[in-house]
Amino acid sequence: MKYSLLLCLFLFSSLSVCSQSKEPLSIEKKILEKKEKNCTYKIQYPILKLGKDSKYDANVIRSIGKILIDDFTKLDTYENEYECNKKDKGAPPFNLSGGFSVKLKNESILSIHSDFSSFTEGNAHPNNVMKVYNFDLITGKQITFESLFKKDAKYLVALHKYMAQSMLKDKSISEKEEFIALKKNKYDFYLTSDGITFINLFDVYAMQSVKAKVPFEKIKKYLDTENTLKFVK
Repeated sequence: MKYSLLLCLFLFSSLSVCSQSKEPLSIEKKILEKKEKNCTYKIQYPILKLGKDSKYDANVIRSIGKILIDDFTKLDTYENEYECNKKDKGAPPFNLSGGFSVKLKNESILSIHSDFSSFTEGNAHPNNVMKVYNFDLITGKQITFESLFKKDAKYLVALHKYMAQSMLKDKSISEKEEFIALKKNKYDFYLTSDGITFINLFDVYAMQSVKAKVPFEKIKKYLDTENTLKFVK
């Protein structure tokens, strides 16, 4: 037990540590609060923790954890047009806050959604950014949009149909043409136990928060359930 704990601490150092939990993998929420010059940050970010006797590859989980921590906490990726690292006493205040939610965590997949809002004083409105992270917990690789579907499957027509239905039901759009005219060939997404939720559907600021959920059962014949989505029955 002592050796296992020391190994965990060595492998994860500041990124994560092993816990005594019986849960194979847990997600802890940490807060980074920082003020430098005219910029203020409050960022909630995830820490991955392996449970006692977890069968996950520690190095794979560590690599995933590092990607998440780096992406959430490297402040230069959030800097505004006035650049917080420059001495400009006349620069307006810049504030950024954000966090994340775990949408799916099962034996093979971790899906996380993040939502950030930044505001520079004097601007008409804040800048909102949503990102998603979908990891294969066995390989450590990020799951791509294309890998959700069977190779050579012609899924886009059906996918757009059900995405439009979802938005009509939520009253995000009033007619399907509002979406169909701007449809894409690839989408940002997060996974849940029963479906795929697509985000960042529109480039128009007023519609940044619009999303569309498509249940697995509606598009199951197109899904790669042998590889990427093995848990879909």
